[in-house]
Amino acid sequence: MLELLRHLYYADSQPDGATGTGTAIVALAQPGGGSGGQVPVADSRFRKAIEDYSMRVIMDLYCDTKMWVVKDVSRYSSWDIELISKIEPISKDDVAEVVHVEVKGTASAGASVFLTRNEVVAAREFSRTILAIVHGIKVVSDAEKNLTCSGGMIKIHDPWVPADEHLTVKQYSYDVPPGGTTQPTT
Repeated sequence: MLELLRHLYYADSQPDGATGTGTAIVALAQPGGGSGGQVPVADSRFRKAIEDYSMRVIMDLYCDTKMWVVKDVSRYSSWDIELISKIEPISKDDVAEVVHVEVKGTASAGASVFLTRNEVVAAREFSRTILAIVHGIKVVSDAEKNLTCSGGMIKIHDPWVPADEHLTVKQYSYDVPPGGTTQPTT
């Protein structure tokens, strides 16, 4: 546990997701309980372990229903999973239903999660999006510092359209205008 806390407080990299490119930010539980929402975790190994675990959990959930063709599209889309209905369309003019799934993972209670601008825009523009949160994930580091995730609970919002009143701005990107003075460092 001490190793986990050391990574939380002393890692020197910046959290992913600040660019708004669709990269998910995941987090470990906030010390002392906090608000029950995600907190930034600087160690990319922890973020990746929780993200990968959450994706496996949600993909398995939808594969087990046998109602969907389940595709991981997270590497090239602003959402994580695409579900394509296996139910045949009623008429030749109908097409199979397609659903986007945004997956979030956290060791916290999952009361809040980080979203990128692209994730919000994609969810608002597509006909049906699901928000799937895997929260309460346990992360264990072994002697070789390999991370293992387990447990947690799944919370599904279907359909999900992020409303303005549920969004909080946490970071801005500022385009610096021309001008000002520049000088070399000493």
